[in-house]
Amino acid sequence: MRLLRPLSLLLAITTTPFYAHAASGIALYARLAAHPQPGECIDVDLDIPPGEIFSADSPGNSPQLHYPMRYNDIAEGWSWPETPAQQGMDYFRFKYFPLGSETEERGSYQQEDKIGEPQQMRVRWRYDYFLAFPNLASFIAPGSEEPDLVSPAAQVPPEAVKLRAHACLTAPVTRESTTFWKATHGSPVDFTLKKRYLTGLLQRIEFIDGRNGQTIATLHPRPHP
Repeated sequence: MRLLRPLSLLLAITTTPFYAHAASGIALYARLAAHPQPGECIDVDLDIPPGEIFSADSPGNSPQLHYPMRYNDIAEGWSWPETPAQQGMDYFRFKYFPLGSETEERGSYQQEDKIGEPQQMRVRWRYDYFLAFPNLASFIAPGSEEPDLVSPAAQVPPEAVKLRAHACLTAPVTRESTTFWKATHGSPVDFTLKKRYLTGLLQRIEFIDGRNGQTIATLHPRPHP
């Protein structure tokens, strides 16, 4: 193998593309749950399932990228308005971005849920991670019929697009809820779902070409009137 001379090595480093990834939401949650840092600002890659980002023509007939937010509501008690709901107030004050999931198998036990038919019941835990924020409206164009995040498509196929969020964390930095489903004869799995949230204010959202890591567009919040 031929070794590069120092100048050639420098040229190789400066001309080879390098596409950095933001932090993992799962790893961030683990760190911040142990050592909360209100005010810390983070960049995090979003875990967007294939097909949720789509392309649609704008009124000017130029294609735009859309990520719909209509159903990204958080129904946890802490996300409700702090004062009685007023006309026009969004009951689901906090919205979310998905940050990923992980599943943990926790063994099994024997149980006779149906008389005379002992079964092995599996124990499974799943952890879903989210970025929770209350300022989505600042990123939605005024008068939009749908609460979509919109970016010029720039000839990038929607299936190749990734989203990245920059947020500054607010106290309490992490939130968690737990839901449990007991194993039955028809569904022999004890299932525990933990939803884990990082909470903060969105500062910007980036549409990124996943093929090369280049930023397609950056959305910034509109100033409050």
